[in-house]
Amino acid sequence: MVHRLAKVINDLLWNKLPDWMSDKQKMYKIGNLMGELCRNQLIVNKGSMATPQWVLVK
Repeated sequence: MVHRLAKVINDLLWNKLPDWMSDKQKMYKIGNLMGELCRNQLIVNKGSMATPQWVLVK
């Protein structure tokens, strides 16, 4: 299940990525971007690994 923040990011970026990328590549790219946001402590998971609840850090 995709959490709301992840879905918002997905919706915003999906059509901005190049058309030559497959859906799988787009999923990986967005996942990598979310991972970078997490590593840079811009978002944190307040849920569990099974049901993540990504929250923006203020």
